[in-house]
Amino acid sequence: MRPEYLLIYILGTALIGCDTSSANRPETETKNNPGKEICREFTNDSQGKCTTKLRFISSNYVVKKGHVYWMTKTERKEKPCGLGMPFFFHNLMSWRCFRSESNQIDHVEERRLRSVAPYSPQFKALEGSSPLLTTWQQEQMASYAKDEKSVFFKNIEIVGADPNNFEVVFPFGDDEMWKNISVSQSGKSLFSKWKPIGNIELNQFRAFTPVRCPENGLSCVKKFEDIKNDNLRHGIIGWIGDAVLVLHENGISRFPGMVSPDTFMFRSRYKTYLYAKKSFYELSGDHDKLIKMDVEFYERYNY
Repeated sequence: MRPEYLLIYILGTALIGCDTSSANRPETETKNNPGKEICREFTNDSQGKCTTKLRFISSNYVVKKGHVYWMTKTERKEKPCGLGMPFFFHNLMSWRCFRSESNQIDHVEERRLRSVAPYSPQFKALEGSSPLLTTWQQEQMASYAKDEKSVFFKNIEIVGADPNNFEVVFPFGDDEMWKNISVSQSGKSLFSKWKPIGNIELNQFRAFTPVRCPENGLSCVKKFEDIKNDNLRHGIIGWIGDAVLVLHENGISRFPGMVSPDTFMFRSRYKTYLYAKKSFYELSGDHDKLIKMDVEFYERYNY
């Protein structure tokens, strides 16, 4: 190829490019377009070649070179060249883009492995151990494993859990609203995911029902029906005895002595609020603190 043609080709590829990755990989599109199978593997954030002989213990627990890892995997279709000026330098410097064919669509598999423990024959994933559970409960079970001396939530050891008396429990039943709350038990100790939560009688937990109008000079919540059940973002807030509890995907937060006869809660799209003992509070973003309510913020964003 003459140098001037090569330069035109490179500049044209860099400027025109093609669509970046998208979510699906339709079979018909793949058949009509050339493509490559690309695999990327990150072990504890270090990229290397994809392991050809991974041994699967379960869907996510795998053995690599005598060590157990928690593996997550994503797959997507991806075109080698980006579209338009934002990708000019990427396309210009990318050997993969330079060598690609017109309309090429690659299938990209990306694996991320996190170290768990040295492999032993006693290592056992809990996935599939309770086939009568609902789908979301079985998905929770799949996040746990144990060996002869330790218990793990994904790749994290649950310190204080005894593998001989450990079990995943569902204190709130099989309602899907609880699917983001993972609870396990070892002896008298309870854990939320890998964090100890003390000896809390979770079967006594009662959830607050959000109110639309907090009154006391405050506006009613706009778009109330859209956000009243948004437990994924806000967590589930309720009480046991005189303590307010917040059950969220990263654990359980407890606020003793915060329940009074006049206690109620409400929420906007951005924050959860609590009225107790004649005062208004808001829940911090990490769910760990109750702080004085920012009334101005609420009035501006109460939808």
